[in-house]
Amino acid sequence: MIGFNEEGALKKLKDAGYFNITVIKEESSKEIDKVFSQVPDSGISYSKELEVIIKISLGVQIPDLTGMNKSDAVSLLGSLGFIVSILPDASASGKVKSQAPPALSYASYGSTVKIEIETTESTETSSSS
Repeated sequence: MIGFNEEGALKKLKDAGYFNITVIKEESSKEIDKVFSQVPDSGISYSKELEVIIKISLGVQIPDLTGMNKSDAVSLLGSLGFIVSILPDASASGKVKSQAPPALSYASYGSTVKIEIETTESTETSSSS
C-alpha cells in the first residue's frame, strides 16, 4: 500500500478481502496524503480477519516561530527539512514576527517556510541641515 492515497489503499485492501482496516494519520517526512507505513508488511501471509494498519502522512508540522531569534528559527526549520525564506532580506537580524505557512500547520518535507524578521536595528534617519 506504500505510496497509495487513502482511498486507493482502502479500495485495494477491501477488494482483496481485508475489512478490519485502521487508518492512522500522522506526521511524516514522506509525501503528504500517501501511505508511508503498513502493518503487516507487504508480501506476508496474513489472515483476512486480523487488523491491517495503514499510516497516512500529514507532512511535517511547522513549529511556532514567533518571537524566536532569526538564527534559532532558521536552524530549527533546517533541522526539520524546510527551506527558509527570510523577509525583508536574508541579512535581517532580530526576532521572527510572522511566518507562512502558519504555526502548527503541516507542510511537505523540503518545502519553503517564509519568516518575517522584526529588525532590531534602528531605522530612524537623522535629517540635519
